[in-house]
Amino acid sequence: MYYIRRIIPVLTCLLLLAGCQKEADILPVKTQVSVTLEKAKMLHIADVALEARMETTSDQEVRYGFIISEFETPSLERGKVIEVGTARESTSYSHVYSRTDTGKTYHIRAFSQLKNNTVYSQTQVFKPVAPAIMGVSPAKISNLSPLTISTNLKDLNPDQHVAIYLDQHPLQVGARYKSHAGSVFQAELPQDLLAGSYTLSIQIDDVLITYKEQITVLPGKWVRVLDLPFNNWHSTTTFAYGDWVYALQFKSGKTEFFKQNYKTGDKVNLTPFGPQWFLKSPAIVVKHPYVHFLGGEEFNGGLSGETTAKHLVYNILNDSWSQEGDIPAAARVSAVSGVFEDKLYFGLGHDLPPSWSIGALKLKNDLWSYDLRTKQWKQLADFPQFGRSGCASFMVGPQLHIVGGNERTRTNKENWAYDVRSNSWTRKADYPGNGYTGFTGFSVDGAGYVGLGEIGVFATIDTRELYRTFFRYDRLADSWSSVSEFNGNVPINKYTTADRNLGLLIGTDGLYSSKSLPVYTFIP
Repeated sequence: MYYIRRIIPVLTCLLLLAGCQKEADILPVKTQVSVTLEKAKMLHIADVALEARMETTSDQEVRYGFIISEFETPSLERGKVIEVGTARESTSYSHVYSRTDTGKTYHIRAFSQLKNNTVYSQTQVFKPVAPAIMGVSPAKISNLSPLTISTNLKDLNPDQHVAIYLDQHPLQVGARYKSHAGSVFQAELPQDLLAGSYTLSIQIDDVLITYKEQITVLPGKWVRVLDLPFNNWHSTTTFAYGDWVYALQFKSGKTEFFKQNYKTGDKVNLTPFGPQWFLKSPAIVVKHPYVHFLGGEEFNGGLSGETTAKHLVYNILNDSWSQEGDIPAAARVSAVSGVFEDKLYFGLGHDLPPSWSIGALKLKNDLWSYDLRTKQWKQLADFPQFGRSGCASFMVGPQLHIVGGNERTRTNKENWAYDVRSNSWTRKADYPGNGYTGFTGFSVDGAGYVGLGEIGVFATIDTRELYRTFFRYDRLADSWSSVSEFNGNVPINKYTTADRNLGLLIGTDGLYSSKSLPVYTFIP
C-alpha cells in the first residue's frame, strides 16, 4: 500500500505532462502571414497579382491562400477563398486573380490555417482600372512626325503583340518604354496617310483600347531634299527657281555664287556680281528669267556693310548681272516684296542703326511698285500703321499680305493685305500661331502659308523661343488653319519661295552652330 500511495502522484503528474504536450502540438508557437499586392498585366481588363509569405514554427501541415471580398474585412466566411497550397514550413506564395470588374472595390487578405486556428494578414484594397490611352502627343499630327501615346498599362511582357491603328490604317510601332503612370509607345504614320480626323486604337493580344478623342492629321508634308555647302549664316543669301537652289556666299575674302539641283544634286558654279561683293538681307523677287535683288546690306570686301537702295538684276538664262533704276526711297534691309502681273512690289523693312535693338531701328512704312515694262518706280499708299520689320509676306492673287513683325517697341500678329488694284490696305484675320516676328511665308495654289515665327528676335540664344508651327491662309474665307509643322531644326536665317505646286524653304540648320544649309520642300 505504501508503494501504491507513492506511485499515484507520479502517474498523475505524467498524465498532466502528457496533456500539456498534446496542447502544444495543436497550437504553433508562431504563425505570421503578410501580403503584398501589385497591379499586373491588365490583359483582360484588370489582373491582380497577389504575393504573401507564411511564417510558422510548427512542423504540422499549414493551409494557406487568399480571400477576396467586397466586404471591408474578408474572412473564410465572408469572401471568395483562393486556396493556394499547404506546407509544413515557412513559404512565400503568389496568385494572379483575373476576375475583377472595373468600377468595383475589392478587399484582399492572405490567410494561413493550422487545423482549426486561422491567422489573417492585414487587409489591402484594390480598385481595378480599365486599360486606357491617357494622352497623345502631339494633339495635331504632322504627317512625318512620330506619335507618342501614353497609357496606364503596366508590366507588359516584352513578347506581347502590340498593334496601333488610326482607323484601319496600321502604324509602325517604334520605341516602347515605361513611365510612372504606365507604358508609352511611339508610332510612325504611313507615308500615304491623308489629312483628316481618325480614331486611335491599340490592340494588345485580344484587348482593344480606343482613345476617347479624335486624332487630327494635318495637311501638308515637309521633306528634306538637299544640304548645301555652308559657311556662315551671316554671309549667305539664297533663292530658288525651278529645281535649282541658288546660293551667294562670301567666304575667305571672296564671293562664291553657285546653283545646285535639289533633285539630282548637280552643282554649277555661277558668276557673282563682283569678286568680293556680297548682299545680305535683300528683298528677292523672281520673275523668269530674271531675279531682282532690292535693297539689303551691301559688302565690297570689307567686314562691315552699308544699307543700299540698289536694284540689281540677275539673268538666269545667261548667268549675267545688270543694274536697273535704284529704289527712290531710303535704303533698307528685310523689306517685304511680291510680284503681280508685270509689277514688282517693295516696301517696309528697316535701316541698320549702330545700336541693334527694336527701339533704335528706323522702321519704314512706305510701299513702292516697279513696272517691269517701263522700268519706272511709283510710290503707293503707305502702310497705315507704324513701320514694320521681320514680317512674313506672301502674294495671293492681287493682294500682298504682311503678317506680324516688329513695330517700334512691340511685336504683333496682325495680318494686313495691300490690294494692288485699289491701292489700299485692309486688316485681315490675325495670325493664330505663337510667334510674333521672324516669320517666313510663301503662297501655293492660291493660298498663303506662314510659320516659323519666334518671340524676341533680339534676345540671346538662350532666351529665343522658336516655333515649328505653320498655318494656311484662305483669302476668300479670311481664315487660318493648321498645316504640318516643320520637322527640321528651326532655322533662324531662312528664305522661302514657291514654284508650281510646292513650297521651298532654305535655312540654317538650327541656331548659330549650324553646320549645314538644308533645303526642304513643302507639299500641300
